[in-house]
Amino acid sequence: MTFKIAIPSYQRYKTITKHTLTFLKEHNVDKNNIYIFVADKDEYDLYIENVDDSLYNKIIIGKLGIANQRNFIRYYFDENEKILCLDDDIIRTVSLHDISFLDFVNKQFDYCINNKIYLWGIYPIDFYLKDKETDDKLVFIIGSFYGMINSHDKSLDICAEPKEDYEMSFIHYKKYGKIRRVNWYSVKKSKSKKGGLFCFDRNKINNDAVEYLLSMYPEYIKSIYNNKDGHREIKLR
Repeated sequence: MTFKIAIPSYQRYKTITKHTLTFLKEHNVDKNNIYIFVADKDEYDLYIENVDDSLYNKIIIGKLGIANQRNFIRYYFDENEKILCLDDDIIRTVSLHDISFLDFVNKQFDYCINNKIYLWGIYPIDFYLKDKETDDKLVFIIGSFYGMINSHDKSLDICAEPKEDYEMSFIHYKKYGKIRRVNWYSVKKSKSKKGGLFCFDRNKINNDAVEYLLSMYPEYIKSIYNNKDGHREIKLR
């Protein structure tokens, strides 16, 4: 295993162990490659006290807010490192093919390095998977599970909280001309809504992010619609 795992987490010090950290242990991931990123010193103290330290290498104080935290993670690790970013509530993988977690991730990083792709991800929902991959067109790379060949280039900074994964997809596609998504692989996550890095006025901040993306990246957005919860969402061209 030659990649690092970054887990941004907020107010989930009581559940991260039974979810993502246990998931990684079950898949024989070396704990020395696992880094947890928290928002501040208060959060740090809670995680140190409650999270099993046999399951991770280090807890790092980063930034509040998922967009800020993702930027912080990029600058924390070295240039050109292979970074796998995971949400803190992953339970298991879902795949159309029989492949181990480590083999899957390593193969995606190898493919991206060989084809000069700097961002890859998985199917954004854990059902209706498709037996194909896409490399050369704009697709949505969901923030819950993605890999990147790390860069400190400031043009890759994101700010569209909480649509930061849309902006990340747009920016990488615009800069490099391709991103990779494996549509036959996904993950199952906990249904709990407590905690997470998005603990603000969800409706307003979500709508503000949609307006921001529409103004900054109109060439990539086909339409705007409301989901079943009444939040504005984006369809890509």
